[in-house]
Amino acid sequence: MRLIFLIVVTISIASCKTKQVNKAPTDNMSYIAEFQQYMLNEINLVRSHPSVYAELRLIENKNRSTDNGSYEYLKHIIPSGVLSINSALQQSAAKYAKLLAQKQLFTNDADGTPFSRAARNDYAGRLVAENIAANSEKSFDAKLDPRSAAVNFVKLLIIDKSIENFGHRITLLDPQFTTVGIGYWQDTTGRRVNYIVQDFGDL
Repeated sequence: MRLIFLIVVTISIASCKTKQVNKAPTDNMSYIAEFQQYMLNEINLVRSHPSVYAELRLIENKNRSTDNGSYEYLKHIIPSGVLSINSALQQSAAKYAKLLAQKQLFTNDADGTPFSRAARNDYAGRLVAENIAANSEKSFDAKLDPRSAAVNFVKLLIIDKSIENFGHRITLLDPQFTTVGIGYWQDTTGRRVNYIVQDFGDL
């Protein structure tokens, strides 16, 4: 069994068709479901229309030389397929985001590996790759603005300054993945405040 995982340190358009996301199983707050849907749309935008995404989201960073090469990278890659939500990955990502926030942790192995957590939630695929990110700025607060938070988190992972080999960017754009689970949780008492988990799979 092949295992892939990565640690993340931290507009949809008409042709980007995505399935609607169910609310996160760990809470009943509608803003989390909105955030998940916006993030799914944003992920599918950059995967299916990378050049469009570069112009929409990264041109200002490119002009300020703060895009970490992501603008040119997206201008020259082959688009990959859109993702749909996998319920097992969604449950796993939601639970793990809550755990990270409540315990104020920032690691991908606080409760097993990404694959083992997904398996405990009945994921039956062969591959799992995980991105985690956290940020305390208001622009990443899904409670204040779920769309802005989703856009900013995806942009953060695409610019990807935290890993030398652009592991977060590569994982998010990897064509072998067809499904995703998205988790969000907030702890205003901690330093990082807003936590997200993206679990990618092949099922």
